[in-house]
Amino acid sequence: MTMHPNHPASMVMTRIGGQDYPLRSVSSCKTCQSPHRMEIENQLLQARSYTAIAKSLEGLDAGHLGHPSPEGISDHVKRGHIPLPVSAKRRLIERRARDIGRSIEESEESLADHVTLAQMVVTRGYERLVSGEIEPNLTEALAAGKFLHEVEKSVGGGVDESAWRDTLMVYLEVSRQFIPQDKWAEFSRSVGSHPVIKAMVEAQQQKALGVEEE
Repeated sequence: MTMHPNHPASMVMTRIGGQDYPLRSVSSCKTCQSPHRMEIENQLLQARSYTAIAKSLEGLDAGHLGHPSPEGISDHVKRGHIPLPVSAKRRLIERRARDIGRSIEESEESLADHVTLAQMVVTRGYERLVSGEIEPNLTEALAAGKFLHEVEKSVGGGVDESAWRDTLMVYLEVSRQFIPQDKWAEFSRSVGSHPVIKAMVEAQQQKALGVEEE
């Protein structure tokens, strides 16, 4: 845990996945109170199961509440004791793990595969783009335009709209961490008016109307 120069001196920071976040600590949570909390939270982003993380603590000095169980570490995530961007990335890992039949509770192998890695790279790139940390060059802009064109052609033609919607919600959650509050409404309007998003919404509405008519 570190003190961050850009935050008040009283604010304690934690470093997860190479990024610094304000630390939230719940007194009754064994994971929050563990002297190995930073290692635990970094293992969450290393796509390890809850059981594997708990086992990694065996033989180490425990906090005053004792070592957290796999269920305790899971609750630590579900109850929002970790930063929102980290929680969003962990959800990506767990969603993909379920898709490929791996147990997020007990798997001995990594929960991640090449698709998870790609999703994480996209998410991190989006975070940096929204925050203004990076600017796309012409080649990247053209590649993005080509990708959007392919998505536009696909919407309504076999794309799982719910998957796209879930991904968009994760992006919006992460975006709130980087976009100033006075710019959020403008950003939301811009996203909502984009032709790709509008096509997704219209396709979903048409599907819903079709179900109602039946």
